[in-house]
Amino acid sequence: MYRLMCLLSGVILGFVIVINGSLTGYYGAYIATVIIHIVGTTVSYLVMKASKQPWRAEEKLPLWMYSGGLIGILTTIFQGVAFGQLGATTVMALCLFGQAATSLVVDTFGLFGMNKQTVNKGMVLGVAVSLCGVVYMLLGDSELKAFAMLLAAASGVSGVTSRLANAQLSARTSAMGSSFTNHWVGLVGSVALLLLVQPNFVAGLSVPDVPAWVYIGGAFGVLMVLLWNIAGLKVSAFELTLLSFIGQVFTGIVLDMLLGNGFSREIFIGGTFVVAGV
Repeated sequence: MYRLMCLLSGVILGFVIVINGSLTGYYGAYIATVIIHIVGTTVSYLVMKASKQPWRAEEKLPLWMYSGGLIGILTTIFQGVAFGQLGATTVMALCLFGQAATSLVVDTFGLFGMNKQTVNKGMVLGVAVSLCGVVYMLLGDSELKAFAMLLAAASGVSGVTSRLANAQLSARTSAMGSSFTNHWVGLVGSVALLLLVQPNFVAGLSVPDVPAWVYIGGAFGVLMVLLWNIAGLKVSAFELTLLSFIGQVFTGIVLDMLLGNGFSREIFIGGTFVVAGV
């Protein structure tokens, strides 16, 4: 069941990327990030209250467990800059590489409260096959830029770190309570970033005529974080990373075809190698 949750979280992530990407196209990255967190905070609060799940821990917790929302902002920024210089396939592949490398370190040394995982020959072979898929995806871009590639890989590192912090907080509060904390902390951070980068944003702010569905990315994000919170402590960090990626990559392929963006051979073949590795 938990592995199915990991796959489902990847499917939802595929939709979130398309929805939030559309919102960013209308408002710009910084304002869109604030809107996403406003929606996510509101939805997670209402669901948390309706289900009577707590969001405050009974004991004092280390601050890093509350940092998931702030680290998630870094993921958004890193990917936004990288997407501006690299192809989508390259960013996806390098993000997966960063996630996989971080997850392996976490599992091997038992970081962030995770159980240590014993490395065996089957795991090594599976990792090798999955990384072949990542390398093949990188072949989709003819021009690679070192700094943008570094940011794309870093987005994978920050993504796993954020996910693990939320999962540990979830174990000490509740799954929905952790999701609520993730979003309100991210909201505070995204507003601070907006004021720092665009202090006069109100003067040029206008509400474009956009379809209502571009605002629901934050609501889907709540469900995605909730699934990660539930499954994050039941499967290894590496397995969660790869299973989530499988759901994401094949959802992305279907959405690209439905939206008329064409079919990416590199993503399909690379994603198939990742599945084989798992």
